[in-house]
Amino acid sequence: MQQAGGFARSLRGVAALAGLPGAEWGFATLLCSARAPAVHRASALAPPVNPACSSVTTRISAPRGERAAKAPSLATRGGARGEPKHRPLSSGAPDPRSLVSHPHSSPLPPPPSSHTQRRSVAAAAAARPLWRPGSTPPAHLNGSLPGDYGFDPLNLGADPDALRWYQQAELQNGRWAMMGAAGILGENLLGASGLGGPAAKVPWYEAGAYTYFAPASSLFIAQLFLFGWVEARRYQDYRAPGSASQDPIFTNNKLPAGEVGYPGGIFDPLNFAKGNLAELKVKEVKNARLAMLGCLGFFAQAQTTGKQPLANLADHLKDPWAINVLSVEHARAL
Repeated sequence: MQQAGGFARSLRGVAALAGLPGAEWGFATLLCSARAPAVHRASALAPPVNPACSSVTTRISAPRGERAAKAPSLATRGGARGEPKHRPLSSGAPDPRSLVSHPHSSPLPPPPSSHTQRRSVAAAAAARPLWRPGSTPPAHLNGSLPGDYGFDPLNLGADPDALRWYQQAELQNGRWAMMGAAGILGENLLGASGLGGPAAKVPWYEAGAYTYFAPASSLFIAQLFLFGWVEARRYQDYRAPGSASQDPIFTNNKLPAGEVGYPGGIFDPLNFAKGNLAELKVKEVKNARLAMLGCLGFFAQAQTTGKQPLANLADHLKDPWAINVLSVEHARAL
């Protein structure tokens, strides 16, 4: 190695006398790269780190006049067996030696391919449950709403204000449908078992014909007034969240701060909101949708058969092949 260093210095001197400054670097680099390991030759940007050639590389990188004025001695270079001394790089310039791969260093992981990225995106989309597996949900249905499964074939919720209104409309109609379905089935069950008294024996679709403690017209007016007041307060809270949380008459009564459509407080006597509220919201909207479909079925059954739900179910179980949806006159007409 010492002989190679001496030969390189001699070659540098010959090239300098010949007036070929560009050849100095080429000859010295060729000689050092031939002596250096292959891992150092892999980077064309970094000078060789062979100790025998480091002093040559450092010296020939400076201008010729500076090299003649400041020729480093053997002690400055660290000796033939010592550590090589390199000139400091200018401020902000990266050290070329840091670009050379060390044989014992861990290689950097390769960047992810486009196929891997596409597969990751597809896996993330598949993790979200959709109404039709493999379908692409609309952009406005990003899964943030409770019970959002990407179903909007008519694109009704593209407008954010309309989407917010439809969400509240579905929630309120679903709650009324759950109460209505429970009332229809409960009255039917009590009337069939003889436990509900005379009122339970009246079919739900003939409830207006029953004589209550007050005339039906008076009950209708009272119900219209109470419902109108409640719905007006709910609409006020929808327009300005939190504005209807305090009772206008009994001002000591106030609902806690919460989300529109989920008032809490006295409307949550069992403190369900203290549990997993997000999961309960999804369960509620699922049952609300089933209740709306169920009430629609009750209405159609009462119109076509003139019977209550439990009576229609009993007839179907007796002869499923003869009594089903195809045996209904309106269905046969379609």
